Amino acid sequence: MKTCSQCEGNSPPKETGQLIFSSFDYRIFQAIAEEFQPDNAELGGAKTQVHLTYDSWDMLRSLFYKLEKKFSRRELEKISGRIITSFTPEMQLTANFPISQLREQVKHPECVKIIQEQLFQSHLQPIISTGNAEVYGYEFWLKPKSKLYPFETKQLLEFAKKSGLDVLLDSQARYTAVRTSAYKLERGVKRFINFLPSTISAPQDSLHSTFQAARDYDVAMDDIVLHVSRMEKLRDVKHLYYIFNECRKAGVKTALNATSESVNFSSPHLQRLRPDIISVGRSLTEDCHLDEEKIERIRLLKAAAEQIDSLLLANGIHSKEEYEAVRPYTDLVQGEYIGKPHPMPSG
Repeated sequence: MKTCSQCEGNSPPKETGQLIFSSFDYRIFQAIAEEFQPDNAELGGAKTQVHLTYDSWDMLRSLFYKLEKKFSRRELEKISGRIITSFTPEMQLTANFPISQLREQVKHPECVKIIQEQLFQSHLQPIISTGNAEVYGYEFWLKPKSKLYPFETKQLLEFAKKSGLDVLLDSQARYTAVRTSAYKLERGVKRFINFLPSTISAPQDSLHSTFQAARDYDVAMDDIVLHVSRMEKLRDVKHLYYIFNECRKAGVKTALNATSESVNFSSPHLQRLRPDIISVGRSLTEDCHLDEEKIERIRLLKAAAEQIDSLLLANGIHSKEEYEAVRPYTDLVQGEYIGKPHPMPSG
């Protein structure tokens, strides 16, 4: 998986950090401590952790591979650990990860650094109303903040999922979007913030940081639209209902993609979820002015949305012809024809 320029063979900058190993099996823990004693290992966490300092990513990988060579697969399953790229109190409290997830982190330490040190920012893409062509809101996109650590959003999300850092990344991205919106948007302008349902295990607790960010930065709750990410297949409709219910109780709006494989938009699922906004993607809007079947599907979705008082948003509008074709059957539109993601609001 290539996530940034470092993965493509460029020389990474000098990096320092700590690789931490832990095991509740005392025999294995003692073996770890003895194996890494020549590497200046330090004992921490009431002598249940081995702390190894590295000064390059090559050294980080060599320390991990030394562990894999020493122990059997069954023994490795009893070992956990983590990488700390920034020696802050918050990072010291980070939970350990199973060896399979830690292996992914060791393979891509630059991605760990991006997530732990929040080397990303939000870009804003305008969404306009088809009724008056005025800006209704902006979708917030995760983009690199440092030229030294570029990434493709999809690849970073895939890495986070494999490495166990997806909950942290999703929460940080939502917080960053709320904070950015407070400085760049006026009250009344909607802020479409993507989230991954799989990262929200307990909605009441998992969404707390997002709601708290709104309070901290004086962002009106009804200006926030939590949008189920298009980058994740929706597998648990019941769980999504609990998430949406927490949003409603907080006064936050919700949005859902009409292309979700788990939601039949003519079924009771839609009546129960009742998203404030239903969106259709590029698969329906691409060249829709040349395809009567696509327009008919959009028209039917508009009718379904009206039955539950939802707005219909057409994503991926790239041309005037597509815009004119969907305008009679949608409430909102977004796409390159309207405006590309940008650090500052436009449109």
